[in-house]
Amino acid sequence: MSGFRLRAALALAPLALIACSGDDAPLPAELVCTTQYRPFAETMEGAEERTFTVERLDGPAAEGVAVEFPLMTIAVRYAGDGPEGRNVLITVTDPDGAEISSALYQIGQPGLQDIEFAGGHGFTGLHYVHHDQAMLQYFCGAGD
Repeated sequence: MSGFRLRAALALAPLALIACSGDDAPLPAELVCTTQYRPFAETMEGAEERTFTVERLDGPAAEGVAVEFPLMTIAVRYAGDGPEGRNVLITVTDPDGAEISSALYQIGQPGLQDIEFAGGHGFTGLHYVHHDQAMLQYFCGAGD
């Protein structure tokens, strides 16, 4: 192998390792999610703030954690292994169980613990979900 080819191969080797290790990022044991629910989006009157922890579970039937508010329920499932791979699924439903919002975060590189949006809003960033006159804000980040 010529000197140029050897130098090129050595220079590209770290990139190949990163590309091949897409699912090798260590997974935190749990997530911490923070919510703020406002019955009336335009005012803080009656606002509720809750923080909850979601443990990592494996398999297709991994259960999550659901937190209920009067007009919305947020459910977070954190799967270290499943049909969609390593992922976090966040779903917001109305009181009848109809889906209002859903987000699937497929975990690769960088790891969840290495992603942080401005303002301390974890790997999800800050989300706003509206239903009727109410609003739910949420974000999730890697736990300890």
